[in-house]
Amino acid sequence: MTLVDAETGRVIEKVGADGSQVHFLPAAGVALVINDRAVHAIDLTTNKKLDDLASGTDYRFDSPQISADGKYAVISAGTGVLLIDGSSGKATGHVVPFKRVVDLEIVW
Repeated sequence: MTLVDAETGRVIEKVGADGSQVHFLPAAGVALVINDRAVHAIDLTTNKKLDDLASGTDYRFDSPQISADGKYAVISAGTGVLLIDGSSGKATGHVVPFKRVVDLEIVW
């Protein structure tokens, strides 16, 4: 992942987290970088990669559902569900494994 100054276009830093999606948890000061095998967390103050919130070749992570107040994030995967605390940016538990996640409905 490459962090760029939006006004100048200058590269600020390159962080060792690959992914096709970036989502922000402003209260935690964390960016979630998601690819199909991992959910990476980037500290937006230090621009450093934190410990991965989850990883595994069997998961196939999808886009997160983030509550309107930013307090929670839920990321489904092909075989599990990950819950993230929006104020700390940390997983509230491990990926809950299922044989297959078919549908996930969240009522905030």
